[in-house]
Amino acid sequence: MLSKRHLLFTLLFIMLGYIPLLAQDDGDDYPYPPFRSEEYSDFVSSKKQDQQDKFLDRKYNFPSRPKDKIEVGISVGPLLISGDVKTGLGGNGWSASGNFLPKIGIGGHVRKSLGYVFSLRGNFMMGTTWGRNWQATRGWAESSITFDPYFIPNKSLAGASYYDEYQEDGTKTPNYVDPNSGLGQNIFYNYKTKIKELSVSGIFNIHNIRFHKRQTCLDLYGLVGVGGLAYRTFQDQLDNANGNSEYNYAELVRDYSLFENRKDKLKALNDFYDGEFESQAERHFDDWPKSEGIFAKHTYKTTGHVGMGLAFKINRMVNIALESRVTYTNDDLLDGQRWQEWGALTRDYDTYVYTGIMANFNIGGQNSVEPLWWMNPLDYTYQELAEAPCCDDLPPWPDLNDDDGDGVANIFDEEPDSREGCPVDTKGRMLDSDRDGVLDCDDECPHTPQDRIGDIEANGCAPEIVAEPLKLSCGDLEGDICDCARKCYTPLPDTVIIRETIVEKTETIIEQPIVKTEIVKEIVKEVKVEVPVPAPAPPPPPPVVRRPVYDPCDNIVLPSILFDLNKYGVKAEFEPQLAEVARILRDCPNTTVCVIGHTDVRSGNAYNDVLSYKRAKEVVDRLVNDYGVSRNQLVIQYRGEVDPVVGGLSPIAAQKGIDADHALNRRVEFRVCPPGMDMPMPDGPANAGTRVPKP
Repeated sequence: MLSKRHLLFTLLFIMLGYIPLLAQDDGDDYPYPPFRSEEYSDFVSSKKQDQQDKFLDRKYNFPSRPKDKIEVGISVGPLLISGDVKTGLGGNGWSASGNFLPKIGIGGHVRKSLGYVFSLRGNFMMGTTWGRNWQATRGWAESSITFDPYFIPNKSLAGASYYDEYQEDGTKTPNYVDPNSGLGQNIFYNYKTKIKELSVSGIFNIHNIRFHKRQTCLDLYGLVGVGGLAYRTFQDQLDNANGNSEYNYAELVRDYSLFENRKDKLKALNDFYDGEFESQAERHFDDWPKSEGIFAKHTYKTTGHVGMGLAFKINRMVNIALESRVTYTNDDLLDGQRWQEWGALTRDYDTYVYTGIMANFNIGGQNSVEPLWWMNPLDYTYQELAEAPCCDDLPPWPDLNDDDGDGVANIFDEEPDSREGCPVDTKGRMLDSDRDGVLDCDDECPHTPQDRIGDIEANGCAPEIVAEPLKLSCGDLEGDICDCARKCYTPLPDTVIIRETIVEKTETIIEQPIVKTEIVKEIVKEVKVEVPVPAPAPPPPPPVVRRPVYDPCDNIVLPSILFDLNKYGVKAEFEPQLAEVARILRDCPNTTVCVIGHTDVRSGNAYNDVLSYKRAKEVVDRLVNDYGVSRNQLVIQYRGEVDPVVGGLSPIAAQKGIDADHALNRRVEFRVCPPGMDMPMPDGPANAGTRVPKP
């Protein structure tokens, strides 16, 4: 029949032989999808899907953390107490007088990551350890706190009756007080301690941060934590072969007092003891619990621990580790002894060290990665750096051509075939400034007053208004005015005689001396001229067709104003647009306009909300203070980044897009709206943006 020792080693070798079978990997170096792929969303918990969606839409710079597996592990290894009684890794073999492996502990744990560097682990450990001194002592019976030579500090070796209830199977409490002298005898300390521990550890690791490798197979980590301890310490101070009587140490005390003889003394003690450890060792008086079960008669203490370990990954599901953990107990009786040779308390508390070989297994769903302490947090960064500057997942490059040459790109041109030479508005539509139905490029009077719009002709001009002469008949007058008019009126003759006088001059010139003779004749001619009959008056012009009169404030189209990155001041190049808006609002005093601020997708939502509000408020203040627009005609609104003109842009323009696209989104729009209250300033950083625009 196999002994317990052989059975444990057989199970250990079976486990170690099974690990290589689990280490058969699927051959894929990295089975997880890239962070920007749609498949990666399956590895993200539902609570973090919103962040991942923003990341895919390039509205947030960081992907969501993936779901990762939980590590479950078991461990086995030596358990040693550092106290007042000597201990070691085995002494004379692996046994304490025939007891099976008393210096072995076993444990288990569950570990969950809270990030790539930090994780939490719950631990359970139980084990048995032992120790013994090779030098005799009577410090247990000496006291430096009283002058009474008969005062015994360690009552567990003085036959105290209140220890009887903590003995096993009615065993008596040993008594090494000499009945004749009343003084304690020389004995050899020994102990066997059973420990049960529950604890929580915080584990830190940085070995997974790799600059030149995607993943690592080694994980070096440190840990710190707190816990609780239940222990019970026994001593072998009764000889069961002699009816549970005290050992007779006289012969052992007499010999082997030199250090170089310690091995011989330990061998002699190993043959001397029966190895039963039947007696309760010294324990505290203030924590004697009466509980039942596996924790019956144990002592309870809170603990703290530190440690470090090194793990080796077999595959994505299995790893093995070597870990050592030192536990501080604030207790000096783990080894059942706390008295120095002269009767004073020892100065240090006992600690214990558990060093275990661990087999760890990763447990989790199919769409989960291995624990994050095995994942490289720089992996996402290197994926982004390796991505091409102009990426395939961006929207198509916008059409910035201007086919009709009107100064508005095709993508924004609502009339892409406008006539050459015709002025257009910001949306590429040919202008009709006076809204008379005749384009400005055809309108000879592009600014016809609104009250004459209905009188315009084909050239866009309204005819001049000429006052007609007053036509009266004699029937319209009273008295003899008409008779008087007839008497005073002399009708024109049919023939008019026009007299023409002709003067003739005759000059006679004789050589020197000069003689000059001038003869003047006057000839009068009469010419008869017929007076023509006046031509009939031309027919009147055809009547002008009057068109309906339109209110110019019914269909207002206002330009937008663009801004520099992180600025809310109006640039000088957009002052004409601001002046045009002011003119229209002054001409339409009953019109209310919503002034709506926008930003691009760079920066966070709260920052962009505040910046878009500041842009709208700045424009309103300028219209009121500089252009005399009534404040009642303006309503402040903001949209942040949620209503872009050009969507799907990356927050990092230098790598993922062009700034011209972002510039079209950084704007203030004007829309006719009902009167209302301004939107209040949103919560967010008050220092968002600056006023001064780029020159």
